[in-house]
Amino acid sequence: MIYIGYDYFDAFKSAELNVHYWRLSIQAVANAGDILKFHTFSKRVGLLTHGGLGLSTMFLQKDMRPVIDDGDPYFKGADDMINFIMGITPQFKLTERISLNADASFVFHHNQTMMFDFSGKATKEAINGYFFNFSLGASFYLGKNKTHLDWVPTEYTSDISDYEARLKELEDRIKDDDKDGVPNHIDVEPNTPEGSYVDSKGAAIIDTDGDGILDAYDVCPSEKGTTSTDGCPDSDQDGIPDVKDRCPDVKGRVENAGCPEVAKETVAVMERALKGVRFANNKSVLLVESYPALDEVVKVLKEHPEYNLLVEGHTDDVGSEKSNLTLSENRTNAIGEYLRSKGIEEERLVIRAYGETKPRASNKTKEGRAQNRRVEFRIIF
Repeated sequence: MIYIGYDYFDAFKSAELNVHYWRLSIQAVANAGDILKFHTFSKRVGLLTHGGLGLSTMFLQKDMRPVIDDGDPYFKGADDMINFIMGITPQFKLTERISLNADASFVFHHNQTMMFDFSGKATKEAINGYFFNFSLGASFYLGKNKTHLDWVPTEYTSDISDYEARLKELEDRIKDDDKDGVPNHIDVEPNTPEGSYVDSKGAAIIDTDGDGILDAYDVCPSEKGTTSTDGCPDSDQDGIPDVKDRCPDVKGRVENAGCPEVAKETVAVMERALKGVRFANNKSVLLVESYPALDEVVKVLKEHPEYNLLVEGHTDDVGSEKSNLTLSENRTNAIGEYLRSKGIEEERLVIRAYGETKPRASNKTKEGRAQNRRVEFRIIF
Protein backbone atom coordinates (compact mmCIF):
# COMPACT_ATOMS: atom_id res chain seq x y z
CA MET A 1 0.00 0.00 0.00
CA ILE A 2 1.25 3.51 -0.86
CA TYR A 3 0.24 6.02 1.81
CA ILE A 4 0.30 9.84 1.59
CA GLY A 5 -0.36 11.75 4.83
CA TYR A 6 -0.55 15.35 6.01
CA ASP A 7 -0.45 16.77 9.52
CA TYR A 8 -0.59 20.34 10.82
CA PHE A 9 1.25 21.05 14.07
CA ASP A 10 -0.27 24.07 15.77
CA ALA A 11 2.32 25.69 18.08
CA PHE A 12 3.92 23.31 20.45
CA LYS A 13 5.74 25.88 22.54
CA SER A 14 5.24 29.08 20.60
CA ALA A 15 1.90 30.32 19.46
CA GLU A 16 3.59 32.08 16.60
CA LEU A 17 4.95 28.94 14.92
CA ASN A 18 2.74 26.61 12.84
CA VAL A 19 4.36 23.57 11.15
CA HIS A 20 3.19 21.70 8.03
CA TYR A 21 4.09 17.98 7.84
CA TRP A 22 3.87 15.68 4.78
CA ARG A 23 4.84 12.04 4.57
CA LEU A 24 4.95 9.40 1.84
CA SER A 25 5.35 5.74 2.81
CA ILE A 26 5.07 2.26 1.45
CA GLN A 27 3.30 -0.11 3.82
CA ALA A 28 2.38 -3.76 4.06
CA VAL A 29 -1.11 -4.65 5.25
CA ALA A 30 -2.12 -7.83 7.11
CA ASN A 31 -5.72 -8.90 7.77
CA ALA A 32 -5.43 -9.58 11.49
CA GLY A 33 -9.17 -10.15 11.72
CA ASP A 34 -8.86 -13.05 9.31
CA ILE A 35 -5.81 -14.43 11.11
CA LEU A 36 -7.62 -14.21 14.47
CA LYS A 37 -10.78 -15.71 12.90
CA PHE A 38 -13.14 -12.85 13.70
CA HIS A 39 -15.64 -14.44 11.28
CA THR A 40 -16.35 -17.15 13.84
CA PHE A 41 -18.14 -14.63 16.08
CA SER A 42 -18.95 -11.67 13.79
CA LYS A 43 -19.47 -11.05 10.08
CA ARG A 44 -19.17 -7.25 10.41
CA VAL A 45 -16.11 -6.59 12.62
CA GLY A 46 -12.64 -6.65 11.10
CA LEU A 47 -9.10 -5.59 11.93
CA LEU A 48 -6.19 -4.62 9.69
CA THR A 49 -2.60 -4.03 10.74
CA HIS A 50 -0.10 -2.09 8.68
CA GLY A 51 3.53 -0.99 8.75
CA GLY A 52 6.22 0.42 6.49
CA LEU A 53 8.63 3.27 5.84
CA GLY A 54 9.02 6.30 3.63
CA LEU A 55 10.10 9.95 3.42
CA SER A 56 8.76 12.93 5.42
CA THR A 57 9.24 16.69 5.29
CA MET A 58 8.07 19.46 7.65
CA PHE A 59 8.33 23.19 7.17
CA LEU A 60 7.20 26.53 8.57
CA GLN A 61 4.88 28.85 6.74
CA LYS A 62 6.96 31.24 4.70
CA ASP A 63 5.74 34.31 6.49
CA MET A 64 6.71 32.71 9.79
CA ARG A 65 10.34 32.32 8.85
CA PRO A 66 12.64 34.94 10.39
CA VAL A 67 15.25 36.98 8.59
CA ILE A 68 18.08 34.78 7.42
CA ASP A 69 20.67 34.65 10.14
CA ASP A 70 23.17 31.83 10.61
CA GLY A 71 22.90 32.22 14.35
CA ASP A 72 19.11 32.20 14.47
CA PRO A 73 17.73 28.84 15.73
CA TYR A 74 14.84 29.12 13.25
CA PHE A 75 17.15 29.63 10.30
CA LYS A 76 16.37 26.14 8.88
CA GLY A 77 12.81 26.54 7.70
CA ALA A 78 12.36 22.93 6.38
CA ASP A 79 13.44 19.48 7.56
CA ASP A 80 13.57 16.19 5.53
CA MET A 81 13.72 12.79 7.23
CA ILE A 82 12.99 9.06 6.97
CA ASN A 83 9.74 7.91 8.59
CA PHE A 84 8.68 4.56 9.98
CA ILE A 85 5.04 3.81 10.65
CA MET A 86 3.00 1.03 12.23
CA GLY A 87 -0.65 0.93 13.12
CA ILE A 88 -3.95 -0.88 13.43
CA THR A 89 -7.25 -0.23 11.66
CA PRO A 90 -10.48 -1.55 13.20
CA GLN A 91 -13.30 -1.99 10.66
CA PHE A 92 -17.08 -2.17 10.80
CA LYS A 93 -18.92 -3.37 7.71
CA LEU A 94 -22.12 -1.50 6.90
CA THR A 95 -22.80 -3.17 3.55
CA GLU A 96 -20.86 -5.39 1.17
CA ARG A 97 -19.56 -2.16 -0.47
CA ILE A 98 -19.06 0.19 2.50
CA SER A 99 -17.24 -0.08 5.83
CA LEU A 100 -16.34 2.42 8.59
CA ASN A 101 -12.70 2.54 9.69
CA ALA A 102 -10.67 3.92 12.57
CA ASP A 103 -6.89 4.05 12.56
CA ALA A 104 -4.25 4.45 15.23
CA SER A 105 -0.69 4.80 13.95
CA PHE A 106 2.67 5.37 15.59
CA VAL A 107 5.11 7.38 13.45
CA PHE A 108 8.78 7.88 14.27
CA HIS A 109 11.72 9.34 12.38
CA HIS A 110 15.34 8.90 11.62
CA ASN A 111 17.57 11.79 10.51
CA GLN A 112 15.21 14.44 11.96
CA THR A 113 17.21 17.63 12.46
CA MET A 114 14.77 20.06 14.12
CA MET A 115 12.17 19.62 16.78
CA PHE A 116 8.56 19.64 15.62
CA ASP A 117 8.08 23.32 16.63
CA PHE A 118 11.47 24.34 15.23
CA SER A 119 12.41 25.67 18.64
CA GLY A 120 15.67 23.77 18.58
CA LYS A 121 17.53 20.81 17.23
CA ALA A 122 16.25 17.27 17.77
CA THR A 123 18.25 14.80 19.82
CA LYS A 124 20.46 12.50 17.78
CA GLU A 125 19.17 9.21 19.17
CA ALA A 126 17.90 6.15 17.30
CA ILE A 127 14.47 7.78 17.27
CA ASN A 128 14.80 11.52 16.64
CA GLY A 129 11.10 12.30 16.90
CA TYR A 130 7.76 10.55 17.04
CA PHE A 131 4.02 11.11 17.36
CA PHE A 132 0.73 9.22 17.38
CA ASN A 133 -1.87 9.71 14.69
CA PHE A 134 -5.57 8.89 15.08
CA SER A 135 -8.13 9.08 12.28
CA LEU A 136 -11.64 8.06 11.27
CA GLY A 137 -12.80 7.23 7.74
CA ALA A 138 -14.81 5.01 5.45
CA SER A 139 -13.98 2.53 2.67
CA PHE A 140 -15.94 1.97 -0.51
CA TYR A 141 -15.13 -1.30 -2.25
CA LEU A 142 -14.99 -1.50 -6.05
CA GLY A 143 -14.87 -4.54 -8.29
CA LYS A 144 -17.23 -7.22 -9.58
CA ASN A 145 -17.05 -9.57 -6.59
CA LYS A 146 -19.96 -9.35 -4.20
CA THR A 147 -17.73 -9.45 -1.10
CA HIS A 148 -14.39 -7.65 -0.82
CA LEU A 149 -11.33 -9.72 0.10
CA ASP A 150 -11.13 -7.95 3.49
CA TRP A 151 -14.25 -9.88 4.50
CA VAL A 152 -13.55 -13.26 2.87
CA PRO A 153 -12.16 -15.63 5.53
CA THR A 154 -9.26 -17.90 4.68
CA GLU A 155 -10.22 -21.55 4.91
CA TYR A 156 -7.95 -23.32 7.36
CA THR A 157 -8.33 -27.02 7.88
CA SER A 158 -6.61 -29.60 10.01
CA ASP A 159 -8.72 -32.41 8.56
CA ILE A 160 -6.38 -34.40 6.34
CA SER A 161 -8.60 -37.47 6.10
CA ASP A 162 -9.43 -36.67 2.47
CA TYR A 163 -5.72 -36.48 1.60
CA GLU A 164 -5.04 -39.67 3.51
CA ALA A 165 -7.80 -41.41 1.56
CA ARG A 166 -6.37 -40.18 -1.73
CA LEU A 167 -2.87 -41.25 -0.69
CA LYS A 168 -4.15 -44.70 0.22
CA GLU A 169 -5.93 -44.93 -3.12
CA LEU A 170 -2.70 -44.04 -4.94
CA GLU A 171 -0.73 -46.56 -2.89
CA ASP A 172 -3.31 -49.25 -3.73
CA ARG A 173 -3.15 -48.37 -7.42
CA ILE A 174 0.63 -48.78 -7.60
CA LYS A 175 0.71 -52.04 -5.65
CA ASP A 176 2.04 -55.03 -7.57
CA ASP A 177 1.22 -58.08 -5.49
CA ASP A 178 2.55 -60.64 -7.95
CA LYS A 179 5.72 -58.63 -8.72
CA ASP A 180 5.22 -58.90 -12.47
CA GLY A 181 5.80 -55.20 -13.13
CA VAL A 182 2.11 -54.46 -13.83
CA PRO A 183 0.23 -52.49 -11.09
CA ASN A 184 -2.80 -54.19 -9.57
CA HIS A 185 -5.30 -51.65 -10.92
CA ILE A 186 -4.58 -52.66 -14.53
CA ASP A 187 -3.42 -56.24 -13.87
CA VAL A 188 -6.02 -58.67 -15.23
CA GLU A 189 -4.20 -61.51 -13.44
CA PRO A 190 -2.84 -59.99 -10.20
CA ASN A 191 -1.84 -63.38 -8.76
CA THR A 192 0.40 -64.86 -11.45
CA PRO A 193 3.28 -66.95 -10.03
CA GLU A 194 6.50 -65.05 -9.43
CA GLY A 195 8.74 -65.03 -12.51
CA SER A 196 5.87 -65.51 -14.94
CA TYR A 197 6.01 -63.84 -18.30
CA VAL A 198 3.11 -61.39 -18.66
CA ASP A 199 1.84 -58.95 -21.25
CA SER A 200 1.19 -55.23 -20.72
CA LYS A 201 -2.11 -56.04 -18.97
CA GLY A 202 -0.55 -58.56 -16.60
CA ALA A 203 -1.93 -61.64 -18.33
CA ALA A 204 0.40 -64.62 -18.12
CA ILE A 205 2.16 -65.54 -21.36
CA ILE A 206 2.49 -69.31 -21.56
CA ASP A 207 5.30 -71.48 -22.92
CA THR A 208 3.45 -74.78 -23.25
CA ASP A 209 6.35 -76.86 -24.57
CA GLY A 210 8.93 -75.29 -22.24
CA ASP A 211 11.39 -74.49 -25.00
CA GLY A 212 11.90 -70.90 -23.82
CA ILE A 213 9.84 -69.47 -26.67
CA LEU A 214 6.49 -68.04 -25.57
CA ASP A 215 3.40 -69.49 -27.21
CA ALA A 216 2.58 -66.10 -28.73
CA TYR A 217 5.77 -66.35 -30.78
CA ASP A 218 6.05 -70.14 -31.08
CA VAL A 219 4.92 -71.55 -34.44
CA CYS A 220 4.90 -74.99 -32.82
CA PRO A 221 3.72 -74.23 -29.24
CA SER A 222 3.24 -77.89 -28.29
CA GLU A 223 6.62 -79.16 -29.57
CA LYS A 224 10.02 -78.12 -28.29
CA GLY A 225 12.01 -76.22 -30.85
CA THR A 226 14.69 -73.62 -31.33
CA THR A 227 14.68 -69.87 -31.81
CA SER A 228 16.16 -70.21 -35.30
CA THR A 229 13.22 -72.37 -36.36
CA ASP A 230 10.51 -70.19 -34.71
CA GLY A 231 9.99 -72.69 -31.91
CA CYS A 232 9.54 -75.74 -34.12
CA PRO A 233 11.61 -78.92 -33.81
CA ASP A 234 14.49 -79.55 -36.20
CA SER A 235 15.28 -83.23 -35.91
CA ASP A 236 18.22 -83.24 -38.32
CA GLN A 237 19.65 -79.93 -37.03
CA ASP A 238 19.95 -78.46 -40.50
CA GLY A 239 18.27 -75.17 -39.55
CA ILE A 240 15.04 -76.06 -41.36
CA PRO A 241 12.07 -76.84 -39.09
CA ASP A 242 10.57 -80.28 -39.48
CA VAL A 243 7.24 -78.78 -40.59
CA LYS A 244 9.01 -77.34 -43.66
CA ASP A 245 11.72 -79.98 -44.02
CA ARG A 246 10.98 -82.54 -46.73
CA CYS A 247 13.84 -84.61 -45.27
CA PRO A 248 13.42 -84.08 -41.50
CA ASP A 249 15.74 -86.94 -40.57
CA VAL A 250 18.57 -86.08 -42.96
CA LYS A 251 20.55 -82.86 -42.99
CA GLY A 252 19.82 -80.97 -46.14
CA ARG A 253 19.87 -77.59 -47.80
CA VAL A 254 17.34 -74.78 -47.91
CA GLU A 255 17.23 -74.78 -51.71
CA ASN A 256 16.35 -78.49 -51.60
CA ALA A 257 13.57 -77.92 -49.02
CA GLY A 258 15.74 -79.47 -46.32
CA CYS A 259 16.88 -82.42 -48.36
CA PRO A 260 20.52 -83.15 -49.22
CA GLU A 261 21.88 -82.32 -52.63
CA VAL A 262 21.59 -85.27 -55.03
CA ALA A 263 25.02 -86.46 -56.18
CA LYS A 264 25.93 -85.97 -59.83
CA GLU A 265 26.46 -89.71 -60.19
CA THR A 266 22.88 -90.34 -59.06
CA VAL A 267 21.56 -87.77 -61.53
CA ALA A 268 23.50 -89.55 -64.28
CA VAL A 269 21.89 -92.90 -63.31
CA MET A 270 18.44 -91.30 -63.63
CA GLU A 271 19.36 -89.90 -67.05
CA ARG A 272 20.51 -93.36 -68.22
CA ALA A 273 17.25 -94.85 -66.99
CA LEU A 274 15.33 -92.25 -69.00
CA LYS A 275 17.13 -93.28 -72.16
CA GLY A 276 17.53 -96.99 -71.38
CA VAL A 277 13.99 -98.07 -70.54
CA ARG A 278 12.18 -99.61 -73.52
CA PHE A 279 8.70 -101.06 -74.02
CA ALA A 280 7.12 -103.21 -76.71
CA ASN A 281 5.50 -101.06 -79.40
CA ASN A 282 2.29 -99.47 -78.15
CA LYS A 283 2.34 -101.80 -75.13
CA SER A 284 3.32 -101.70 -71.46
CA VAL A 285 5.61 -104.74 -71.62
CA LEU A 286 9.17 -103.95 -70.45
CA LEU A 287 11.85 -105.11 -72.86
CA VAL A 288 14.77 -107.06 -71.42
CA GLU A 289 17.20 -104.35 -72.54
CA SER A 290 15.58 -102.04 -69.92
CA TYR A 291 16.74 -104.15 -66.98
CA PRO A 292 20.36 -102.89 -66.66
CA ALA A 293 19.24 -99.26 -66.42
CA LEU A 294 16.52 -100.10 -63.88
CA ASP A 295 18.95 -102.22 -61.84
CA GLU A 296 21.20 -99.15 -61.51
CA VAL A 297 18.21 -97.23 -60.11
CA VAL A 298 17.60 -100.04 -57.61
CA LYS A 299 21.23 -99.93 -56.49
CA VAL A 300 21.08 -96.17 -55.86
CA LEU A 301 17.87 -96.48 -53.82
CA LYS A 302 19.36 -99.24 -51.68
CA GLU A 303 22.56 -97.28 -51.06
CA HIS A 304 20.56 -94.16 -50.07
CA PRO A 305 17.59 -95.09 -47.89
CA GLU A 306 16.77 -91.39 -47.55
CA TYR A 307 15.94 -91.27 -51.26
CA ASN A 308 12.48 -91.78 -52.71
CA LEU A 309 11.75 -92.11 -56.40
CA LEU A 310 9.28 -90.26 -58.60
CA VAL A 311 8.40 -92.12 -61.83
CA GLU A 312 6.52 -90.09 -64.47
CA GLY A 313 5.10 -91.64 -67.65
CA HIS A 314 4.52 -89.69 -70.91
CA THR A 315 3.39 -90.47 -74.51
CA ASP A 316 3.15 -88.72 -77.87
CA ASP A 317 -0.24 -87.59 -79.27
CA VAL A 318 -0.74 -90.51 -81.67
CA GLY A 319 -4.08 -92.10 -80.72
CA SER A 320 -6.75 -90.78 -78.41
CA GLU A 321 -5.95 -88.82 -75.30
CA LYS A 322 -7.64 -91.43 -73.13
CA SER A 323 -5.74 -94.34 -74.62
CA ASN A 324 -2.46 -92.44 -74.27
CA LEU A 325 -3.17 -91.75 -70.58
CA THR A 326 -3.96 -95.43 -70.02
CA LEU A 327 -0.76 -96.46 -71.82
CA SER A 328 1.37 -94.13 -69.65
CA GLU A 329 -0.30 -95.46 -66.48
CA ASN A 330 0.34 -99.07 -67.46
CA ARG A 331 3.98 -98.43 -68.32
CA THR A 332 4.75 -96.59 -65.06
CA ASN A 333 2.98 -99.33 -63.10
CA ALA A 334 5.14 -101.91 -64.91
CA ILE A 335 8.27 -100.06 -63.80
CA GLY A 336 6.91 -99.90 -60.25
CA GLU A 337 6.33 -103.65 -60.21
CA TYR A 338 9.88 -104.29 -61.40
CA LEU A 339 11.41 -102.06 -58.72
CA ARG A 340 9.28 -103.64 -55.99
CA SER A 341 10.35 -107.07 -57.22
CA LYS A 342 13.95 -105.95 -56.57
CA GLY A 343 13.20 -105.07 -52.95
CA ILE A 344 12.26 -101.37 -53.13
CA GLU A 345 9.46 -100.55 -50.65
CA GLU A 346 6.10 -99.39 -51.98
CA GLU A 347 6.13 -96.25 -49.82
CA ARG A 348 9.38 -95.08 -51.47
CA LEU A 349 7.80 -94.97 -54.93
CA VAL A 350 5.58 -92.22 -56.34
CA ILE A 351 4.01 -93.18 -59.68
CA ARG A 352 2.52 -90.50 -61.96
CA ALA A 353 1.03 -90.80 -65.49
CA TYR A 354 0.43 -87.77 -67.74
CA GLY A 355 -0.26 -89.30 -71.17
CA GLU A 356 0.25 -86.75 -73.92
CA THR A 357 -0.29 -83.66 -71.69
CA LYS A 358 3.38 -82.77 -71.07
CA PRO A 359 5.32 -83.07 -74.32
CA ARG A 360 9.03 -82.30 -74.40
CA ALA A 361 9.14 -81.60 -78.14
CA SER A 362 6.80 -81.12 -81.08
CA ASN A 363 4.61 -84.09 -81.97
CA LYS A 364 4.68 -83.01 -85.65
CA THR A 365 8.01 -84.74 -86.30
CA LYS A 366 9.17 -88.28 -85.83
CA GLU A 367 12.08 -87.18 -83.69
CA GLY A 368 9.82 -85.03 -81.50
CA ARG A 369 7.34 -87.87 -80.93
CA ALA A 370 10.23 -90.14 -79.96
CA GLN A 371 11.31 -87.68 -77.25
CA ASN A 372 7.76 -87.39 -75.96
CA ARG A 373 7.45 -91.16 -75.48
CA ARG A 374 9.42 -91.39 -72.25
CA VAL A 375 9.54 -92.37 -68.58
CA GLU A 376 11.34 -89.90 -66.32
CA PHE A 377 13.06 -90.81 -63.03
CA ARG A 378 13.67 -88.21 -60.29
CA ILE A 379 14.95 -88.51 -56.74
CA ILE A 380 12.60 -86.96 -54.19
CA PHE A 381 12.55 -86.87 -50.41
